[in-house]
Amino acid sequence: MADNFIFLVDHSGSMSKKNNEGQKKVALAKEVLTLINQNLPPLEANFALYTFAPFQEYLPLSPYNQARLQEKINQISEDIPLFGRFTPIGDGLAKLDETKLKNTAGTTRVIVITDGGQNSGQEPLPVLQNIYDNYTNRVCFHFIGVEKNSPQVKTLQQLTDLNPCSTLIFADELTNQNNLNNYLQRVFYTSQ
Repeated sequence: MADNFIFLVDHSGSMSKKNNEGQKKVALAKEVLTLINQNLPPLEANFALYTFAPFQEYLPLSPYNQARLQEKINQISEDIPLFGRFTPIGDGLAKLDETKLKNTAGTTRVIVITDGGQNSGQEPLPVLQNIYDNYTNRVCFHFIGVEKNSPQVKTLQQLTDLNPCSTLIFADELTNQNNLNNYLQRVFYTSQ
């Protein structure tokens, strides 16, 4: 489906809270990453793992290695301080663009895992639109929500609606094997 796959995980204070289903959101994000990683075929593509709020590199863009990616997923801390850790989705997208996307060759898919609770920094819609404008048909964003409160869902849906290549799914849906298989085909290895 692409030459590069980048996971961008929300690591803001709100991710330390539990969602409506009683799951700690950062733990759910890691669970979903693990499910994806464990069920992917051995793709000939590059993978990377970053968090935002703050922006941190866990795995630089490199050939896919399931064990190495899992090791880095496991290193994402679930002990996130709540105070002063706002959710700057727009800033996270901009930082990814400035430091990583502009240096990639070929096509790239970015999988963003977040609760959608934008409350700081740049508005994400114009930032994402600018990325799409700059990388015509080379970059596509896929969103995985770990919270289903109306304002957050609205934000994620608006981001998804910017480009027909984009998808939105919620983490709890990916615990169903059929849903997970369909998602992997759509995002990672089936042309649409």
